[in-house]
Amino acid sequence: MILAESDEKEALLALERYIILLQDYYRKHFGNVVLLPTSSGSVVLRDISHCYGDKTMLVITGSGTRDLDIAFFRENYLTRPFEGIRTTLMTTRYRTVGNFLIQSEALDTLRAAFEATGASEEEISRMSKC
Repeated sequence: MILAESDEKEALLALERYIILLQDYYRKHFGNVVLLPTSSGSVVLRDISHCYGDKTMLVITGSGTRDLDIAFFRENYLTRPFEGIRTTLMTTRYRTVGNFLIQSEALDTLRAAFEATGASEEEISRMSKC
């Protein structure tokens, strides 16, 4: 996941315009999936959300051939071409709730890991009561 934001409204609007035109180009020429080449593989975009509230930002999720490709996408498609854009790259380690449902396997694994790494009895008790 990449969060893109800026203190300069014009910079964020320019990035939004670019992202929308990029999607439109891909839709017209390649279909409904945005698959972008990088120096050593590719990045496929899953979701692009234009968010407003406390902060105006773009939230971009997708997958890359490897982590290096995601960093390449961020640098070459977002930050370098658009002055004033700040990005935060976040890689999901695990998901305990997905599509509204508790992911039992991940939850069981993490609970066992916390128990094995010495979570206090109080923490384990608190987790069990939830």
